[in-house]
Parts: sequence; structure tokens; C-alpha cells
Amino acid sequence: MGLDRAMVTKAKARSAQHLNMDDFTKMINLSTVGEVAAYLKSQTRFSAVLEAVNEKSVHREYLEQRIRSQAQHDFNALLKFMKTDKHHFYDFFIKEMEINHIL
Repeated sequence: MGLDRAMVTKAKARSAQHLNMDDFTKMINLSTVGEVAAYLKSQTRFSAVLEAVNEKSVHREYLEQRIRSQAQHDFNALLKFMKTDKHHFYDFFIKEMEINHIL
């Protein structure tokens, strides 16, 4: 089959943690970026990447950057479950994500 079953299983489990319509509905009703940051920090899987965010002074761009960094964390976690002979294929993707994150 070519796919690593452990990685696929882990990816499916992680997808269950994605934001759902209820989360988006709640965030739409919030008034400030700080309130959205507080919600994401306390109610979602983004708590680790938002841990150092100060909700009272956060800027939207910085909040978006921190949220995007979750994708890199997720991908790095999936690499642990991937067959090591396939890692070279994903090195390019990791480097591209890192460059985009820096930019």
C-alpha cells in the first residue's frame, strides 16, 4: 500500500481535534482579537502554541502566525510514526514550512 498505517491512524486522530462549526460560531460572536486568542488558548488544541500570548495586547498578525505554527508541530509529530525510509521525501515540506514561518 505504501502508506504507513500508524501515521495514517495518528493523522486521523489529530483531525478530530480541528476546529468545528461550534468553535467558529463562538468566535464570530467575540468582539476583539484578544477574546479570540483567549478562546483558542483555553478551548482548543492551540493552547500550547498560544501559551505565551498575552490576550490583552496580542496583534492579529502574531496570533495568526502562532496558529499557523501548529501545522508544523502536527507534521513533526506525525514524522515519528512514519517509516524512516520515507523521511527524505518530507524533508522538503518541512523546510518549506520553516521558511514560510520565518517569512
